[in-house]
Amino acid sequence: MQKSIILKQNLDPTIYPNASENTHFNFNYNSIFYEYIWYQSKRWELSSPFHLADGEVNVTYRDTVQKINLPLKKGRTSILISSASVNYKLTRWLAIGGGFGYRLAFSKKQPLFQELNAPIYVFRVKILMGELLKMWFRKGYVNYDWDK
Repeated sequence: MQKSIILKQNLDPTIYPNASENTHFNFNYNSIFYEYIWYQSKRWELSSPFHLADGEVNVTYRDTVQKINLPLKKGRTSILISSASVNYKLTRWLAIGGGFGYRLAFSKKQPLFQELNAPIYVFRVKILMGELLKMWFRKGYVNYDWDK
């Protein structure tokens, strides 16, 4: 079950006389992901992740008289997210990281979802499955970057 994000937004009372002060925001999308690694050492990694997504946005408000959610905005949009990220390997199979970037939304109805254009921040925990599986299944496995 998906829950919507509740935003405090005052709607114009002359247009929406029975609207509550909250709007509900749902954004469902699928994306493809690519991450280019610029620098990699034993413990540090600098990369540029990219996402290209397509999805549906649905914004509703609560009518206080009829006690139902009514549509405010609805439509499809595409998203491009570009960011810079730094990761630090705590062990040879576990890393933590963070970064920042920008999300750009574009659609045929251009002004509809301009609110989605915004800076983003990233916090991540990476489990390096390739390294972990080699450690478990290859007897005598040595990673020369770590086992020097």
